[in-house]
Amino acid sequence: MNIIKQKTWYPVSLQESKDHLRISTDDTTDDNYIRNLIKVATTEGENYVGFDIAYTKNTVEIFDFVSDKIDLPFGNFQSLVSITDSSIAVSYDHIIKNKGRFAIELNTVVDSDPITVIFYTGFPQDKEDEGSIELIKQYILIRLSDLYEPERSSWSYGALRNTNTAEKLLSGLLGLY
Repeated sequence: MNIIKQKTWYPVSLQESKDHLRISTDDTTDDNYIRNLIKVATTEGENYVGFDIAYTKNTVEIFDFVSDKIDLPFGNFQSLVSITDSSIAVSYDHIIKNKGRFAIELNTVVDSDPITVIFYTGFPQDKEDEGSIELIKQYILIRLSDLYEPERSSWSYGALRNTNTAEKLLSGLLGLY
């Protein structure tokens, strides 16, 4: 299986981040740094909950595929874009969503090498007003504050304690490689 993920929208904007950090809109000195911290804080949240938070376009290629059902271990499924077999569209009956995964039941058995599925996961921009996205935004803003100044290194001065920042960032990669 080959997976390509492309984040297309993050739940927290640069302006929201600057407002939270109390940085003037006119001050653009750290804008790129703050954008990167938004990505880092979102990724930390995704690693913690185990599914995409940022709206993500996923392209999955499954090799040596022979079945009438595609079972994919991706949570927070939003929409299916396409299923192709050597650039020919494959039709399906319906999609079954389960916690942490979803399945696509095809109209017929498909024998393909590879079969390609394109779909979206995460929270789309038009669902910004839902309750869970507000909690996620707060998490990202709090982590952004932590990362912006005090946790630029792995150590917090004062009590001189390890903040485990690197471990937090990499914890989602454990077991993948």
